[in-house]
Amino acid sequence: MNNLNTYYNKTFNSMTDFVDFFMNKAKLYIKVDYDYEDDIIKTLINASISELESKISYKFNKLDVEEISSAELYLLAFISQAYNNRDLTIESTKSNVNRMFSSMLASLRYKNRSESDGS
Repeated sequence: MNNLNTYYNKTFNSMTDFVDFFMNKAKLYIKVDYDYEDDIIKTLINASISELESKISYKFNKLDVEEISSAELYLLAFISQAYNNRDLTIESTKSNVNRMFSSMLASLRYKNRSESDGS
């Protein structure tokens, strides 16, 4: 959590703290100013983090500070795509977002995989 704490200049003790914080950023990005869909948006935040981690084979909260902005952009795009197309399946959301960010995800995956391998 240290790099997330540094990047956002906040103290997150858990990913739940981060999701609660990120809620406002996500709502601003998708232009939602009411609270009655907060549970849906929290679910989308968690899903976007899981999807990012599966694509880069690395934990979001372990990314380097300079990588967080790219990861954040992926999270926001995933959340926006999923929220605005709630009638579609999660698979189509993943597909659309993945096409948009495939090179960025490959870069994050390659960098972190080579570091964890000791390369």
